[in-house]
Amino acid sequence: AALGPSATGYFRLKDKALRYKWKTSQPLFETELLGIDEMKLEEIYLALRTNLGLSLRDLSDYNQVRCESWAGRGLATIDNEIFRLNAKGYLLLDSLILELKIT
Repeated sequence: AALGPSATGYFRLKDKALRYKWKTSQPLFETELLGIDEMKLEEIYLALRTNLGLSLRDLSDYNQVRCESWAGRGLATIDNEIFRLNAKGYLLLDSLILELKIT
């Protein structure tokens, strides 16, 4: 659960998810229903924001190549097929994610 101004929460259901964000000026929140593609993007973002990393086995060949490219550019490491962004890659995450194909 997410509490406090601008906090964001995420509830996953079977084939959809609900994301909510608390408003900063009122004790109310906004909700957004996510489909399969948005859920996959949320999972990738979460994995890349943590030290748990992202399993390359869970990605398409195209996205694996993108991740390997980022590691080659010094933005991440790959250890036992787990991809983890470093500090520089984390700073560029919003730009990097645009290179992936999420379908």
